Parts: sequence; structure tokens; C-alpha cells
Amino acid sequence: MKNIDSFIEDYLIEKTEYAIQLVSNWGTGKTHYYRNTLDKKIRNTSVFSDNTKKYKPIYISLFGLKSIEEISTKIVFEFYQSKLFKGYFTEKGKKRLKVTGSIFKIGLQGFLNFKGLGSANDYLTDVKDVGSNALNENEIFICFDDLERKNSALSINDLIGYINSLVDVGVKVLILVNEDVLKKDSENYNDLKEKVIDISIPFNIPPEVIIKSIIKDRYSNASFQLYGSFLEQNIGMLIKISDSINNNYRHLIYALKCYQKCYSLFQLKIVSVDHELKEIFENNVNKITLLSLALAVEYKSSMLSYKDKDKLKNPVVLMNDIMLSGNFDQSTNVDSNNEGDVVIDNEFNFNLFIKKYGIKKNNYTFFTTIFTHLTNYSDFNIEEFIDEFNSIFNVDNGVILPEYQIMNSLSYGSCFELSDIEYKRNTLELIENAKRAKYLPSEYLTVIHYVERYDNLLELNIENVFEDIKVGLITSIKKSKEHEFSRFKMTGHSELSHINQKVIDFGIEEIRKEKGERKGIQLNAIKDNLLESPAEFFEQYIEDSTLNYTVNDYPMFSSITESETFMMLKEGDKRVLGSFKKFLEERYQNTTLVPIEANHMNALRTLLIQYVLELNGLGRKWEEYFIKEIIKVLNKYFPQTSV
Repeated sequence: MKNIDSFIEDYLIEKTEYAIQLVSNWGTGKTHYYRNTLDKKIRNTSVFSDNTKKYKPIYISLFGLKSIEEISTKIVFEFYQSKLFKGYFTEKGKKRLKVTGSIFKIGLQGFLNFKGLGSANDYLTDVKDVGSNALNENEIFICFDDLERKNSALSINDLIGYINSLVDVGVKVLILVNEDVLKKDSENYNDLKEKVIDISIPFNIPPEVIIKSIIKDRYSNASFQLYGSFLEQNIGMLIKISDSINNNYRHLIYALKCYQKCYSLFQLKIVSVDHELKEIFENNVNKITLLSLALAVEYKSSMLSYKDKDKLKNPVVLMNDIMLSGNFDQSTNVDSNNEGDVVIDNEFNFNLFIKKYGIKKNNYTFFTTIFTHLTNYSDFNIEEFIDEFNSIFNVDNGVILPEYQIMNSLSYGSCFELSDIEYKRNTLELIENAKRAKYLPSEYLTVIHYVERYDNLLELNIENVFEDIKVGLITSIKKSKEHEFSRFKMTGHSELSHINQKVIDFGIEEIRKEKGERKGIQLNAIKDNLLESPAEFFEQYIEDSTLNYTVNDYPMFSSITESETFMMLKEGDKRVLGSFKKFLEERYQNTTLVPIEANHMNALRTLLIQYVLELNGLGRKWEEYFIKEIIKVLNKYFPQTSV
């Protein structure tokens, strides 16, 4: 099959009165290929009519252009700015470009706009006097890109006429276009093809060629040499990613650019300094890279945003889906609906995402530190990444914790390598670790599954194992952070065995108890802070939306005496009194609190009314004013008494 370069060579070496076009979808590398390959070939090719001269390519993006005037201005701008045309300027007086009449005619408005001339006749006189050594139309090669993205004000008919005027005088014209889009948006596109385009060349350069060109063009210099070498070594991964996005190289280029900073800091802070994590990191860098690039291209294509962080982070627990469903073939989809897909919500399908990019479930390792960088939410922080890496891979001082070495040895990728004795020994040690709360709550489902799988190969008493690990699960829940509770609950969406369901039910009940205890501790701290440091409390209340929500949903005055509230106000300054008034106004927007706290507030109002009488005549006007304001608010929401 004749390649693109051959078509271009044939077009350059003969006299033509037509344009050619290069056709493919957006983002497939047409522009990159033109700028990095065809442009060099064109400028090094002799003009068909004069082998003493070389072609002078001009690239014009039609994106957003509204008129032929704007197009001709951009072309003339290239005449005056590109080094390719420096041989055609006069040296005397005002710098003038020596061009033939044909070039001046097709770029007339552009010359006038660029030079700011008052009279076209004056400039035409200058053109007539330039002599034979002038820029000739046969030297010009114009590449029009983004034809389908022109402004709607520029009609296709006007554009056809202008391009026709170019090719009529011998200018070479190449059009880069997404033909499918143009056919839909313009009924006159077929007229353009019929009148001025002789050859349409499908852009079908092999992805490997384009990707290697991207790497060479962007990452071959000394600053990015290590990154470029890493990408070259993983060209197969990049080709698969590119294929997954229909070879949209713009998105791939974005992903490579974003990930470059991460990789550079990996090298600087982990690999080159022999960090204690070096070996474990290098064993996992490829899967980190694959997921990072996949997330970046999904973000670039507007399929993801930063707000999707939590739903991408939570599927870490779905690595257990294969085991929990009893389907051990990693190619098997895991059900949470009737079609076999693990659905997180209506917008994001985890199973389809990892299938699209060939990410194995047990290799899904999400890093918040990388994702926030890829989505432009914050810069990449290598120290935070190292902390996150240690947490995800259960590493302590550069070594995977012994309990996780045991768990990893029993994974489906490793357990078949164990002897019968090792398999039994490691399984019993796994149970012992679970009893001693060595694992996160969500990992107890993995523990019980490893015990019961393969028809209980070790013939253990599963119910006894469950009873043994319950204490460890309770302790693990008490030690865990709140986000781990959500991870644990997520494990219940797949079809579970009887014993796994018992673990889920037991764990959810213990989590409910633990959250209640933590809530009680938190609320007691809130009450203490209000009574002991009211100024600090109100400052936090204003700044912390979570505290604001908690306080306004919690009937804390039902467990505080009116005397305690009164003394807090009596000892507070005018800022505290003013803040308390605003606090009450906002608080009782939640009308459910009104009947619950009515006794407290009615009693408080009685104390405040008495206090106002005591203040009368003492000259403490500010205090008296704010106390009365508080009473007004109480009268509004608890209308029983008035001052």
C-alpha cells in the first residue's frame, strides 16, 4: 500500500491545480505527524518549477476563524515572521517583502492588515518594482488544519473559493480534516471535495510509529531522558492504552505530560537515592503507571473529574470480588447487577473501566496523591505519596509487614506455588493474625474466604474460625479510621457465602456501635468546648462546615443545664453574646430541635430576663443590648413569655 510520504512526494514534484487532504478522527496524530515529519520533508524538497529553491510550508489552524480576511492575515503573518522567507525582504528604507503579483493578490487583505498601509495603490507600486527575485506562489505549501472547527460565520462556499484561488495559481494545499464531522455539519463539504480536492489520504500511521515519535519529540532531551527511556521500554503498554481510546493521541500526550512529574520525583526521591522502598516500588511501578495513565486520559476526555476521587478510591476493596463471588478466573465479570458488571453508581462502571485498559482487579492500586495531580486539583507531593504507598502496600521500614506477606502468599496469584504444608501453615497463621487484629476490617472477608475456598480444602471448622476472628474484627474496627467503615460495607454487594455474610452482618453491627461511641465522645467534646471556650467554639462553628452540620443536627442543650448556659453567657464578652444570638437564629432553622430543647430555652430565658433587670442602671449597655437580643430570638422560636 502506498504510504502518506509517497503521496506527498508525488504531489510536490509535479505541477498541480488541486489540493489534497489527510483524513482521520480528532486526536489521532495528524497534526503531530505533519509538524514532526511532513513539515521537514516539505521544506527539504525542491520546488517542481525551480530546483534552486525549496518549498516553504505554512501551517494555518482554521479553529475559530470567521473570515477569509483572517485567513489571509495569518498567511501574511507567516511571510513576515518565518525565517523561511527572510531572503525576500528589501534592505532599503521600510522593510518590504518582495512577492509576485499572484501572491499579493491572494493575500491582499492580509498585507494591508499586517502592514497597516493606508493605500493599496502605494503598496502595489512597491510590488511592481521588486524585480525577478521575488517570492513565487509555486514555493508556497499551505497546510490548513481544523477545517471542521472553523467559526460558523465562515461559509464553506467562501472557503472553497479561497482555496480554489490558491491552487489555481500553483500554491500547494494540504487539508487536515475529520471528514466524518464535516460531512455531518456541512452540506457543502462534497462541493469542496469535488472542486478543489483531488486526493483524500486516510491517515493510518501505525500507533507504534506515532507514539515513538511523540516520545522522541517530547522526552529525548537530557532533562527527560530517564522518562523517555522508561516509556520506550513500556511501548506495548502505551500502544494498548492508545488502542483503548481509539488512538486519540492528544489525550495520550496529556497523560504522559501529567505523569512525567510523578515519574521524575519517583526517580529523584526513591530510585536514585536507594530509598528503603526502592525494590518494592520498582516491582509495582508498571501497574502504578498503567492506572495513572488510564485515569489521566479518562480525565482529559471528560469521563472523570476530581469529584470522582472517592468512588475510584473505594473500589480497592473490589479486588476481593473475584474471591467473594466464587469465580476465580480473573477474566470473569463480577456481578452486582444482572449483566455481570460491578457498578459503583450510574456514572462510573468500575468493571468496564479496568476491562477497557486491561487492568487486573488484583493490580488496581489507586493513589489519591497521583489522582489529584492528574486532575489538576493539586501538585504532586512525593512525601505524601510515600506515606500513601506505605499504607497501601502495608510497608514498614521498607519491608512488607509479615502479616501481609502471609496474606499475599495466599492470593490467587501465589497460593499455587505453595506446598501443601506451606499452604496449611500460612492459612493457620492468617487466622492467628486476624485474631490479633492485624488486618483492616474489610480484609476479614478475604481471611474467611481463604479459609473456606476450594470446598474447605483444609477441613477446618469454619464456624469456629468465625468465632475466633470476631474479637480481632472488633479490635480492628476500633482502631480503624471512618473511611475504612465504608470500605467494609462495600464488600457486601456481591453474592456472598453464608459465613461471609455472617462476617458482614457482624462487622456492620460493630461498626454501628463504634460510630455511636465515637459520636458520643465527639459530642461531649463539643459541649465542653462551648461551655469552657465559647469564643473558640463559635470561631470553629463558622469555619468548619462539618462541625456546623453536626451541632445543628444534635440536641445538645437537652443534656446541658440552663445554669451552665447562663453562666457561659454571663462570663462572655459582647462577641460571645453576639455569636450566640446568631447561633440560635441559625440553629432553630432545624425546627425538629425546638420541642426537644424547649424546656432548656424557656428556663434560660427566665434567667436572662432576671439578669436584664439586674443590669439596669449599671452602665453595661453592650451587655444589656445583646442579652435583650438573645431574648428576642428565644421569644421568636419559643413564644411563651416576652420582656
